[in-house]
Amino acid sequence: MKNKFIDEVELACNLALSAYDFHFPRSGTRLISISTDIDGWVGLNRSKTGNTWRINPFVGLHCVSIERLWYELASHPKLKYLRGQTATASLHLGALAPNIDGFSFEQSQPPESEGRRLAEAIIEFGVPWMRENANLEALLSLFRRKEEMLGGYPERIAVVLFLLGRFNEVSDYLDSRLHMYAQKPTWGEVQESWQQFSTALRNRLPHR
Repeated sequence: MKNKFIDEVELACNLALSAYDFHFPRSGTRLISISTDIDGWVGLNRSKTGNTWRINPFVGLHCVSIERLWYELASHPKLKYLRGQTATASLHLGALAPNIDGFSFEQSQPPESEGRRLAEAIIEFGVPWMRENANLEALLSLFRRKEEMLGGYPERIAVVLFLLGRFNEVSDYLDSRLHMYAQKPTWGEVQESWQQFSTALRNRLPHR
C-alpha cells in the first residue's frame, strides 16, 4: 500500500523547488531551465526507517541533443524520448555539500520546513554545479571519469564527440571500444549492443 506521507513529502519538496523556478512536466520529473538545450535535473532518492522518510537528492543535467540522438540510435525502437525523464549526468548532492547527509521527514511533523531546507541546499550547491557543467565539453569530461563503469557512458562520449563535430575521433573511439569489448569473452551482450550502436552512429557520419 502506498504511503500517503511520502506523497506529502514530495509535494512539499516540489513546492519549495517551484519557488526557485523549477518546473514539473510530469510526476517525478523536476527541471530548471539552464539553456535551450540543457535543463538542470533533480532526483529524490528515498528510504524509510520506522516512521521516518529520508530523502537523498541527486542533482544532474538533462541535455536534449544528447538524449534525443541517443534514443534515435537505440536498438529498441519502442523507447520514447521524454524531456527530463532521465539525467544525462548526475551526482549525489552530498558530493557537493559534504556537511549535508540527506533530509529526514518525520511522519509526526509537517514536511514543509525540511522541504524548504532541501530546496535551499539544491539552490546553493546543486544549481551552481549545473550551470558550470551545462555545455558539451564539460559533459564530455564528466563522462570520461565514469567511462569504465559502462552504463551508457561510452555511448554518451561517442554522441558528444559527434555533436561537437569531431568525426575522426568518433570513428576511432567506436573502433577502440569495440576492440576492447572483443577481448572479454563473457561480454557478448555488451559487444552486440556496441556493434549496433556503432553501426547506427557511423551511418550519421558525413561521407568523405
